[in-house]
This record gives sequence, structure tokens and C-alpha cells, in this order.
Amino acid sequence: MCGIAGFINLDEKESDYRVLDAILHKMVDSLRHRGPDGEGFYHDGLAWLGHRRLAIIDIEGGGQPMFNEDRSVVVVFNGEIYNHKDLRKALEGKGHVLKTRNDAEVLPHLWEEYGKAMPKYLDGMFALAVWDLHSKTLFLARDRFGKKPLYYCASRNGVIFASELKALFCHPDCPRQVDPLALYEFLTLDYVPSPHCILKGVQKVDASSFVLFHDENIEVGRYYSFPPADGFPKDLPMDEAKRIVWETLVAAVEKRLESDVPLGVFVSGGLDSTCVLRAMAEVVPASNITTFNIAFQEESYDESPFAEQVAKTFGTRHYSKVVSPEDALKVFWRLPDIADEPLGDYSIIPTFLLCASAKGHITVALSGDGGDETFLGYPTFLAHNPARWVSVVVGGLGISHALEKLLDLIPPSEKDWALEYKIKRLVRGLGYDSFDRHFVWIGGLAPLHAKSLLLPQITKELALTEPFPSVRERLSCVASQDSIRKASFLYLSLYLRDGVLTKVDRASMAVALEVRSPLLDTRMVETAFALPLRYKISRTQTKVILRELLKGKVSETIVKRPKKGFGIPLARWFRG
Repeated sequence: MCGIAGFINLDEKESDYRVLDAILHKMVDSLRHRGPDGEGFYHDGLAWLGHRRLAIIDIEGGGQPMFNEDRSVVVVFNGEIYNHKDLRKALEGKGHVLKTRNDAEVLPHLWEEYGKAMPKYLDGMFALAVWDLHSKTLFLARDRFGKKPLYYCASRNGVIFASELKALFCHPDCPRQVDPLALYEFLTLDYVPSPHCILKGVQKVDASSFVLFHDENIEVGRYYSFPPADGFPKDLPMDEAKRIVWETLVAAVEKRLESDVPLGVFVSGGLDSTCVLRAMAEVVPASNITTFNIAFQEESYDESPFAEQVAKTFGTRHYSKVVSPEDALKVFWRLPDIADEPLGDYSIIPTFLLCASAKGHITVALSGDGGDETFLGYPTFLAHNPARWVSVVVGGLGISHALEKLLDLIPPSEKDWALEYKIKRLVRGLGYDSFDRHFVWIGGLAPLHAKSLLLPQITKELALTEPFPSVRERLSCVASQDSIRKASFLYLSLYLRDGVLTKVDRASMAVALEVRSPLLDTRMVETAFALPLRYKISRTQTKVILRELLKGKVSETIVKRPKKGFGIPLARWFRG
């Protein structure tokens, strides 16, 4: 895992190379936390590329930038390519000469073979930049599910790109004006959805997408479309479904175990991380596995007894970090720097503390991220169909708001996911359509409340016709006729991508820890979406097939556990 940054400067004759070199070094140095093990630079007057390295594979030979044989193709890259050995073999069969065993070295050669189609061949998590000296082309691309970040913007003399916004800020041409639409969406969603950015004029490379810069023109395209149209037969037997899911998960875990540095697993005692741990224990002796979790003194927030139970069942070396208010306060003051772009999910605090605790033992961690979105783990999925009927009775926003005001008379609870909190959230969403209400349930401020906080001229400029513009954008990309599948796609392409994965990337890379997500393996996600719906959700139960996979392997307490958020007892701590 690393950090990348750079820019194209088309005005070579009028430029002071010493100034440009200083800008590049400043950009790259701002990403030092992402890659403390080394740095590398390239420039030819036109292209300026830099890299900070977190050494994971081929410690001695994996420095970047990477080049092809005649150094006419240059690559800086952040992430991991899990199929790099197969790609290397195929490239060498075509006459390419590769000198290291590092995964990044296949990239310049893939560009030579496939051009802008190259990301289709990559199995992994990545954000990359390719500079083609012959065609004077810059190519940026991001992995299928947006695990690794990549920002870009136009400049006076070309284009600028970086892994984080703070690196773009180091370039004098980076815009500084807040985008009103991005601000509104941050207030309602708790994050800024791709490809938007909190700054007007700055964009994120979207997941499954590329950006190509050539002759002052910018081309944006997609190399992967999701979800696939085809699914398994509706009469697929449960035993066969379990076999397919399990074999796919084990393969996804196994390919993520390649590392020249220590590796472990985050466990919460929930279904997702337990499935990942069980799969890992089939590949690696459990006594060689190190597991980590976060603990709280406040019982309703504390999952450590479940995590410790799972660790004991499999016989791992387990570490638990108890989080105090003092720990959280120290992180709180660092949040603007850690998050980089506004992020409203306060679980970034325990996520950071978990990563910091694990970093003392490992450099790579496997996580259960992605299971809730793909296997329908959130309780909001259970509420999806009943809410459609209740909303007909409620009859729109007016009654919904009236009910919400009545419920506000109930004192708030300090417990995690308290019943009154769930009821209030449920009622708040009833006045919205089937898909918007999900983002009222799991998001930040209700749209009307968010608008009331904005200056009148900003509200007028926005002229919003939809409460959640990005939800409408994403819905146009999915062909499924099933409304729960559509909702699942929205969670994957919005909440997971720009909320959960952004949080995990920033929290982990702030301490130079790489997090890998087997449940977000491409084949794993496609398999989950292709399953008959009954194997993921019933009227009363989520993640049906994951529970089936754990039966007889862990206690019934773990198998029957409901979904629990990764929160912290802020209210109690604030009250002292």
C-alpha cells in the first residue's frame, strides 16, 4: 500500500524545473504516512510523478516508479495486484522482460499490451497512474469497488493527481472553493459520493473507471459494469449454494495472504469477520493467525466477548484493545488530517485505534468489509418491504415529520443501536421513496434539515429536484428489476465505496497498515449478487447463507447474532 502523486506540465519552456520539483516533493511528502518505507520520483519536464512506498511484497526490489524495458512507460501505483504472478507469466510468454517479483512491475508491460483496457486484467485493489512517453498520455484508473482513492483536477498547464486531497493542496493550481452540491450531499449522506469532491473543480476517479489525459483533452470511461445481469437458477439447492460461496470465499482469502511482512485478521465476533477467519484457518494453521479487536467498558458497545469467543474457537493469537475516552479524544483532534475530505462517520475513531493497535504486530490485516452490502446484512434490508406498505398509510413527508416530532419527546438512549434510535430513524424515512429512505435511515441529516443549514443563495444555486441526487445517478446504472437487489447495489456503490471504504483507507493508512477485504473480491461480490434472494434474506433474518456456513463451526450465539454497528459511546463520554 502506498501513496501516489504527480502532474502534467504542458508549458515546459516557461517552467522553472526547480519550482516544479519542489512542488512534487512537497506533494509526495504529504503522503509519507501512507508509505514510510521509501520514495521515488520521475520527471521528463512534461510529466512529474512521485511515490511513497509501504513495502509488502519484494521488500528489496519493489521500489517505484516502475518502467518497461526502454523506460518509455512509467507507472506509480497504490494497492495490491493479486493475480500478478499469472500476469507475469503471460507477459513473459509474449517477450516482456521483468526484473523483480513485485506486483507493480506487471503494470507498464500491461499498458504496452492493452492500453486503456489494462484494468480489465487486474484482480486487486488499486489506484494507478501510467505515463506513456511516446504518446504523451497520462492514464489514471481505480479498482472495481473503489478500495483505493485517487483525486484529480485540471491545472493551468495540464492536470494534477494524488491519493489524497492534502497532496493536491500542495500544488498551487489546486482549486480551493467548496462545491455546494458536494457540501449538501456530505450533510445528508455523511460522505461526498464519487466522482464528486468537496472542492469544486476536483474529482475522484470513480470505481471501475479510468481517466485519460492527452493533448489537453480529458476522457473519462468505465472498464467494468456491475452488477452482472445473469444469476444462478432460482431453484439452486442450498447445499450447492453453500459450496459455491464457500469455495469462492476460501479462494478470495488465499490470494490475499501473499505478503513478505506479518499479516493478521480483524475480528468483531460478527458473521463477516468470522467467515473470513474460518476461511483463513483452512489455508493457514490457526496457531499462526493473529486476530485483533476493539473493546469498550460500556457493555452495549462492547463486542470483545464475541470476538474473544471466536478467536478461542479457532485457537488464534488474540489481542484486544480497550478504548478509553482519553484515547478517543487524542484521535478526535487529528480527524481533519486523517479523514482528509469531510467524513461524518465517527466510527473512524475506533477504526483508527484498532489499526494503530494492530500495527504494533502486523503490517497487513484482513477484514470483513463488504459482507453487509453484498449478503444483505443491514436491518434496513429487513425493513425495505414492510416500509413500502407503511409509507402508503403514513402518506408522505407531512405525517412522517409529525410522528418524528412526537418521538423526539422520548429521551435519547446512551445505548448502542437503542430501540428508540431505530424507531426514530425508521419513521424519518417513511416519507421518502423506497430507495431514498435507505439513505435517510443510514445517512446524516434529513434533506430538509440539511437545506435549512445552507445559505439561501446556495440553496437557490443548487435548485435540487431530488433529495439524494447521487442515488438517482446510481439507480440509472442498475438493470435489476428486484428492488432489494437495487438497494443492495446502492449500498455497495455509495455507502460502502465512499463511506466505509474511505473510512478504512484513511484510518489504516494513517498508521501505514494495509487492509484487504476478501468479501469484496470481484468473483465473491458477483457470486453474492447472483444468489437467489432467499439465500441472503428472509422475512426475519439477514445473511442467511453466511449463517448456514458457520453452523457447527462456531457457537449458536455467534451464528444467531444480529447486526451491530461499530460505534463509540460518544453521548456518555461527552456527559462525563
